[in-house]
Order: sequence, then structure tokens, then C-alpha cells
Amino acid sequence: AATEIFAGDAVDPRWSPNGEWILFWSVGTVDEDGRFNITGRRDIGVVRADGSDFRLITDDLEFDWSPAWSENGRKIIFSSNRGGPIGLWELDFDPETGSTAARPRPLPAPSTYAGSIDVSKSGDAIVFVDGMGSNSLNRVRFDPETLESIGLPESVMSGGFSGNFDVSDDGERVVMSGGPMRSDDIYVSRGDGSGVRQVTDDSFRNLAPMFAHDPAQLLFFSNRSGDYEGWSCRVEGGGYRMLTDGWRLINTPAANPADGTLAFTTEENWYMVPPDPRGIRFEDVEPMPKIDESGRWFTPSDFSTDGRRLLGLVRNAGERHPLAIREIGIYDLDTETYEVVEERVIDGPFEAAWAPDDRRILLGGIDGIHRYDPDSGEVAMIIENEGPMAQTFRVTDNGYIYFSSPIDERDIWIARRTDALELTRFGNEAAAVTGERDASK
Repeated sequence: AATEIFAGDAVDPRWSPNGEWILFWSVGTVDEDGRFNITGRRDIGVVRADGSDFRLITDDLEFDWSPAWSENGRKIIFSSNRGGPIGLWELDFDPETGSTAARPRPLPAPSTYAGSIDVSKSGDAIVFVDGMGSNSLNRVRFDPETLESIGLPESVMSGGFSGNFDVSDDGERVVMSGGPMRSDDIYVSRGDGSGVRQVTDDSFRNLAPMFAHDPAQLLFFSNRSGDYEGWSCRVEGGGYRMLTDGWRLINTPAANPADGTLAFTTEENWYMVPPDPRGIRFEDVEPMPKIDESGRWFTPSDFSTDGRRLLGLVRNAGERHPLAIREIGIYDLDTETYEVVEERVIDGPFEAAWAPDDRRILLGGIDGIHRYDPDSGEVAMIIENEGPMAQTFRVTDNGYIYFSSPIDERDIWIARRTDALELTRFGNEAAAVTGERDASK
């Protein structure tokens, strides 16, 4: 039987060579009261195999992830952007006490984004993947009556953004986030992708931007206060305001088009707050009711045009992974009741939004965008567009549907420890270079 040894976030766990420690990376810690605290960072953590003595061995704004043990467990190799691009770093570790004595040291390698690290059993070689995925943004003409695409898609943005985007209702403006993982910044452009302008320019992660009810404002979540919180700023930049305090958010809200009310999700609850909450404290807001006594919980996605019905996704109690999404839910703001489609409409994780008629539903799955008719139960593909995650999309009043497509180009490298760190790339063109002589692939 499986035994939980750490209640917080833990990714890519690795046993130490002596079996005493488990190494992982995390986006948060566990408070003394047992509540998971999203720090807004990626840090390296260790915990003893019996679940005791948890500690973060990096605890700063730097982006640290993908750790691996050295052959004797006395060093930890990990990826970090503390030197600029995300490269290889090394840290001394005492397997008896679990302490680290010295500052991290860089391992020179021609990498712009190193990850998926592993160390050979002999300790003289490190294998890693260089490169990261990004997304292109596309649009295609869309018939709001038939819910069919018209013609061929056209490119709006060829790549370089994280996949989080929003489009103004009139289709005239696009907002997106992208850039290095340490400083995901926000950009706006015209609806056709021209006139790109940077809105934020700092060392924080500014993610999942969207246009606010006030068209002069943007909503997003960011770690600029230490934890992830909801923020707003002017479309032209500046005027930052923290909207939430102590919420530890990982997504932007659904905004009611009728009055601007915001529906936030955190942990396994959702909340309704005013359009401009101005630092509203988490403990000052009561959660909305659960779907039923089983604890099934609701994640708001999209308000109907009249603001009276809220479309969302349903998960069982204790299930937070995207694959745990099982049903579509609708919350009626007038009757304060839920309606749940008690069947899985499409396979895998998905996103949901109202169709322009506020009756049918559009679903973005891993294989593309679908239309769903709740009355007939009919499901049909609108746009085929395979990707590793649920499909993000937006429909505009001027007859377009915008969607993102993944772009993924990576190479495998082997670094051998000699007098100079010797590297070999396995890709379309394998090559051998030294980290001291060559700083690029």
C-alpha cells in the first residue's frame, strides 16, 4: 500500500544512493497548520524516507528544478537560472545531516534550458535535455450559428509564449505571457498579432493574463508579493494592484460580463469577490457551496453573457490533477444550485466555455476543440489540434476562434567530467564540444 510521506507539492522524486533521503523539486512548502503554501517559485527540497526532516535546500526567487543525486549522494545536480539561462548547477550535500555547506556552483554547459537531469552510476557523466516547449497562437474564421470553422487557420504569433492568452471580446487586442521562466512577462498585440508591446518587465512570474471588465485593465496572477496572488495593471503598463491577500492562487478568475464580479478558485473551493477587491484577505471571504455532500468541487470557467450562469469543471474531493476532471458543471446564480453533466463528454483533460448562444458548450481537449450540445448529447470536432495539455481557446464577437498550438524542439546532451566539461549532443546533428570553448549549440 502507498504511504504519504510529504503532504506538499513534490515533483520528480529521487532516492538517495544510501536510501535515507528523497530529493524532489517543489512549488511550495507545508505550513505548521498543515496548509500547503504556494510560494510562487520552484525550489529543491529533500525529506527523509520516513517523512521527517523536510527542508528546502534552495529557497529563493531563482528557478530551480530537475534535481539528481551524484553517484555517492554527496552532491546534488540541478537546473537553475541563477546564472542567466537555465543551466546545470551543483551543490554539496551531507547525507548524514541533510545539510548543505556551500553555495551552488555552475557547471558550464552550452544550454539555454537544461532539464530532465540524470547522473551515471560511475559519476563521470551527466545526461540532460536542452530546450523547452513554447506555443504558437492561431485563429480561424468561426460561424457562431453552426459552430463550424471556416477556411484555414492563420498564424497570429509564431511562438515564444507560454500558451496563456486572452482576446478582447471585439477581437481587436490579444494579451499573452511568455519569456524566460524566471520572468514570464505580459505582452499585448493587435488581434492579427501585429504591434506587439511588452507590458511587464521584471524578475517576477506574471502568468495567465486576461482582459478585465474594465477594458483599460488586465488581470493576472503573479509572485511579486512572494506568494501567487491575483493582480491587475493598466493595459499600457504600470498601476499594479494586488487584488488578493493570502489566497495563493494558481489561476486567473472567471469575470462576469454583466457586473465584473470575479470567481476565484483556490485549493478545493471557489469564491465570488467584487470586480476590484483591492487586497481582499482570504479569511474574509466565505467559500461558495460544494456541489454535493460527497465533496465534489467546482472550478469556474466562463460566465454566460447575461452573467446568470457560470460554467465550470467538476472534480471529486481530493483530486486536483487535470486528468481528474470528470464532468461539466453549471452554477445558476439565481437559484444557487448546480447542474452536472453526469458523464465524461471527451477523454483527457479539457477546458470549457460557453458557445455564443449560451446554450451549447465548447470544449478544448488534448486532440482539439469540440462542440457539445447538452440537449442532444452530440459531440463534434471543430478544430483538430493535438497537444500534450487541454486546448486553450477564445471566441470573439468578430467571428474568430483563437487557439494555441505546441512547439517543442529539444536535444539530448551528455556531459562528461574531464579537465574540461566535455559535451555531446544527440539530435539531428550530433556534435562534441567543450563547455569552456563553446557557449552555444
